[in-house]
Amino acid sequence: SWHVPSDEEWQSMEMFLGMSPSEASSAGWRGTDEGYQMKSTSGWDANGNGSNSSGFNGLPGGLCDSNDCRNFGYYGYWRSSSESGSYSWMRELGSYHDYVNRTNFNHDYGLSARCIKD
Repeated sequence: SWHVPSDEEWQSMEMFLGMSPSEASSAGWRGTDEGYQMKSTSGWDANGNGSNSSGFNGLPGGLCDSNDCRNFGYYGYWRSSSESGSYSWMRELGSYHDYVNRTNFNHDYGLSARCIKD
């Protein structure tokens, strides 16, 4: 079976890719080139492609809410299973960044999910 990764599992991957433990547990845009390692080699606008050296193959799927979908081609957003009230920790990759954003996101938004095999 499969599961949506917890925030701790995201942090483990980020540390494996070179992020320090203190960076991995902090919020906001952090790291050095971990996002570049996670982004696919094509599909990102504004010359934002990555190396995909991690094998994650992150694509810029954007996000949706009750009004519209946006940021397709420029940003990718992934859920974690770690929830706090109406919010969950998520990860964001962007065309203009080689690092990774860790932030809380409202459950009302439609984000991508990358599952881990049990």
